[in-house]
Amino acid sequence: MEPPYIFNLPAQQEEFQNLRKDVTLLPKKIATQNITIQFLSEKIQSLSEQVLILTESVQTLKQEQQGFIMVISDLESEIVQQKKSRYIFNIEMGIAVTQEVKSLIKVNIEQKTLLSTINNMIAETRDNSEVVVSKTSNSNKVTANSVLSPQPYHFDYAEIYQKVSNRINQEKNYVKRDGPALNTKPKMGK
Repeated sequence: MEPPYIFNLPAQQEEFQNLRKDVTLLPKKIATQNITIQFLSEKIQSLSEQVLILTESVQTLKQEQQGFIMVISDLESEIVQQKKSRYIFNIEMGIAVTQEVKSLIKVNIEQKTLLSTINNMIAETRDNSEVVVSKTSNSNKVTANSVLSPQPYHFDYAEIYQKVSNRINQEKNYVKRDGPALNTKPKMGK
């Protein structure tokens, strides 16, 4: 029966040599791992710096975005204000144009009234230039009509203008007192 343990010197020497090799290579492995750790540390540091730069860039972009939002809001407010101003301007222009049209219509009516009055005065002047003389005799019952030929008449335009102005003022006052319409008033006397 063999003993439980047999000392094999050659095999143990080879194992010992391998252990010595491993011990000899261990510092190199440690140095290599240290280099790897240093490289990884530098890489992590670089990545940390990049992360910091990206964080600052994101913050800057957020600030610029906020600035753009404020600019857009200001532009929208300006557009709304411009629309309100244009709307108010259009209303004011519409009122001004309406008033101007009313004024022109009033002037046109006054000019028509003035022209009608002048025509009436000219017609009355022409009618007054024709004199019809009627004579009736009780004895022989004879009626004689003599028409005088119209003489050239020189119009005094200043006088006519003054009379027309007075006539228009009278008509205005007459209408203000709730009188009849202008064309229902009796004609102006001589």
